[in-house]
Amino acid sequence: MVEKVFLFFLTNCRKLLSTEDIADLLNCSHSLVRASSTYIGPQEEKAAVAAKKPTSVPETKETPLQSIVLKFLETSPPVAAELWPIILQHLAVYVQAEHDSRFDKDEGSPGAILTARMAASPIFVRSSLRVLDFLFSQCASAAIRASQFEVVLMAMGRVLRACTYLAISHPTCGIPEEAVKAFSNIVSHGVPAVNAVAGTNETNQSKIWTLLAAALAAFLLPGTPNADGSVAKQESKMLEALQIAVVTLTIDTLLPQSRLASQSAHEKILTAMTTIVDADFLREVPVPVQQPKGGSVQVRDERPNAERLAHTCLHGMFVLARSGLLQETSHSCYYKIAELVTPMIITRCTQIVRTYVDADRSSLQFMPTARNEQVLFVLRELAKLELHPHISQGQGWPIGLPKTTKAASKRSGSIGEEKTVAETSNEASATGSTESTAGSTSGASTSTVDDSTSKLNAGRRGHLFKLMPVLSDCLSIKDAELRDSVLGLLHIVCREMGLE
Repeated sequence: MVEKVFLFFLTNCRKLLSTEDIADLLNCSHSLVRASSTYIGPQEEKAAVAAKKPTSVPETKETPLQSIVLKFLETSPPVAAELWPIILQHLAVYVQAEHDSRFDKDEGSPGAILTARMAASPIFVRSSLRVLDFLFSQCASAAIRASQFEVVLMAMGRVLRACTYLAISHPTCGIPEEAVKAFSNIVSHGVPAVNAVAGTNETNQSKIWTLLAAALAAFLLPGTPNADGSVAKQESKMLEALQIAVVTLTIDTLLPQSRLASQSAHEKILTAMTTIVDADFLREVPVPVQQPKGGSVQVRDERPNAERLAHTCLHGMFVLARSGLLQETSHSCYYKIAELVTPMIITRCTQIVRTYVDADRSSLQFMPTARNEQVLFVLRELAKLELHPHISQGQGWPIGLPKTTKAASKRSGSIGEEKTVAETSNEASATGSTESTAGSTSGASTSTVDDSTSKLNAGRRGHLFKLMPVLSDCLSIKDAELRDSVLGLLHIVCREMGLE
């Protein structure tokens, strides 16, 4: 009965209250939510999280007061600008379940306690995430988003980190999926809002990108605590799918608007992606064995759950490298990111191909199909990759070779709009004809193109010159499709040099 009276008062009488009265009411309701938190067995729950046991979370309903307060916050707009910080800060507390006072005196790492808090109130945390997403993304003005983005981002960063544990210890709680959805919407609206006020406080804006880079890196490279305090990587199909969504968001939405980010923030994000690629593509290649009575046994290549994630990361890196050719916008830094990621790509590809070649030479049998497809994926991405001429020059274009030959001028020269990761990742991973591997691109220009355009179109394949030593070694591998793909790359190099 008390809750119904309180709800009636909140929904019907707030128009009669001043801004100060509403602020006091918000703070009062926040205190009541904290006092009404209920959960039995926090120590037992925390022990299960620390031991990495997949415990089931009881689907306890929100308390009536919690539901009322969330409903009040959700229906509060439009409100005065000075009330928005109060509303968003309270929701930032709720999504982290910091309202649960039973955990205040618990000892342990902050991450373990946060995970236990959120696991204790799955329904209330999910509802709070939805309300925070709705208010920030759809109701708050651009100015409010810009001013409050740091507070909300700090909370969501901690939530994402906890979700890497929850996806393993509490896979049915539903919080990780809701958190990634809310995070994607919040940053998609928050970053443009921050960019819109560029120049007013660039130090603070750089700090926001530092926080964002840290949140992304922590989510993409998770670990779960062992009993001795060390960190061990855990596999989860659900977590992998969520990580793929975050990588796609990063490539397609965030990095293209990251002019205000520092180089260290860019490097932190890219390093997280390369670490994922290394962990999957550079794994030891299983070698086929002989049956006792002759004949070969095709060894099953046990791929980890991170396989698709690694492909998404590597493909995204190629997309970023190609984006150096795009026209810059007021908030982009395509060239800067392409310049950072290109050496990473060349190093990764050299190591991936070299590891495969060495394993192929040491075995009398064919390599596993899964590993062949990985290397084929790499070779096809290399064939499609065209760099900004300045970046290409720095990566290995041989000095003195002609860059405006007739053959070069017939290459693709259109600087078009990049496809997103979501649109092209399946296409890049799919198998196809050897012709596609030869690197032919759309929009080929004619020989009547003027000299300035020809100079711009030529000299975009410096990465292939850098990879020539390892590509030459590939001519001895057993798989015919891979050999044909490598020959296609070598023909591209010949055309770039004017030899074809």
